[in-house]
Amino acid sequence: MNIQNLMKQAQKMQAEMQKKAEELNKKEFIITSKNNLVEIKILGNLEIQDIKISKDLVDEDDIDTLQDVIVDSINKAIKEVNAEKEKMMPQGMPKGLM
Repeated sequence: MNIQNLMKQAQKMQAEMQKKAEELNKKEFIITSKNNLVEIKILGNLEIQDIKISKDLVDEDDIDTLQDVIVDSINKAIKEVNAEKEKMMPQGMPKGLM
């Protein structure tokens, strides 16, 4: 295999990865917390689109629980998006390229 063919393959793979990354950035994920008390819409680029909070969770005397559930839900959403990114990466590709 000559160097030109190798370069063409690398450019093709880079273009495919770029296309997949762009698709993922636009993909919407909807993640819910335990008992469906918080719902988060997040894009693949980790931009939060919406947060819905159940009225059952809102208690003026217990704001700490509300904050904890929101943080937990956002972290869950981010992990799910990152897991999707991992699935899209070709086998043996170093992390962080997408």
